[in-house]
Amino acid sequence: MSDSIVAVVFTIGEARFALPVERIHGIERTLPVTRLPYYPEYLKGVVNLHGTVLPVLSLTEMFTRTEQRVTDESRLIIVTADGRKAALLADGAQDVASLERSTMIDAVENMGGIPSHFIQGVAQDSSGVSVGLLDLDKVLKEEMESLGKL
Repeated sequence: MSDSIVAVVFTIGEARFALPVERIHGIERTLPVTRLPYYPEYLKGVVNLHGTVLPVLSLTEMFTRTEQRVTDESRLIIVTADGRKAALLADGAQDVASLERSTMIDAVENMGGIPSHFIQGVAQDSSGVSVGLLDLDKVLKEEMESLGKL
């Protein structure tokens, strides 16, 4: 096992989170979203990315129930969970960081509205800012199942 995790760091509100690079298929500027009726508000709709239709999920709305505004800084983080692709709406994508496993601590409280059991650990990036490493499988498991064939 490697002593560090190479991860993409992104923001949701004021909090910084990361996902391992091997779970990310790309980061895109926001695209026009086709809204779907009868789905939860955190499912912003679907986008057509290079011929593939992907659900767009707002983690902000999923966990805090507050509306996430899309700005010029917003990004879609394309991920795979349980063999299916989805786009996570982030307020911004900062950089790629190496998060040291030896300095990672357990999340003891919510970060940016995301409950601690969805965070694998908290590390500091090279500038000393706390970054929560998301457990993507836990975060998306139920949501992807509830969205069915999207």
